[in-house]
Amino acid sequence: VERMLTGIAEVSKAVPDGIPVISSGLSYLGGVSSHVAAACIEAGWYTFAGYGREVLAYPDTAKTICRGEELPADRLCITCSKCTEIMRAGGTPGCVIRDGEVYLPLYKQYVTKTRQEVTV
Repeated sequence: VERMLTGIAEVSKAVPDGIPVISSGLSYLGGVSSHVAAACIEAGWYTFAGYGREVLAYPDTAKTICRGEELPADRLCITCSKCTEIMRAGGTPGCVIRDGEVYLPLYKQYVTKTRQEVTV
């Protein structure tokens, strides 16, 4: 994660002033991600904190951060990458762990299909 964040800082330095840069990799930091993001924005490493898979696991991420509240550990992304597997297989990504009723069947459908195609 440190390399991702410092890499984004290098990108920020390389682009002309006024071009916004969005971070990545914050989901890997769990509950401390908002604090790290704030510190990096303050240090000028990037303009915006990008939350991708975290928002799939906990859609209220931005609202919680903006309210100054701590992110709930039991709702956060565990970085299992199942959402990414669904997306790469052609399905609509979502959190298989936190919203399994909806996304576990999709995961089974898309990922099983893709794995079968790869082995054929």
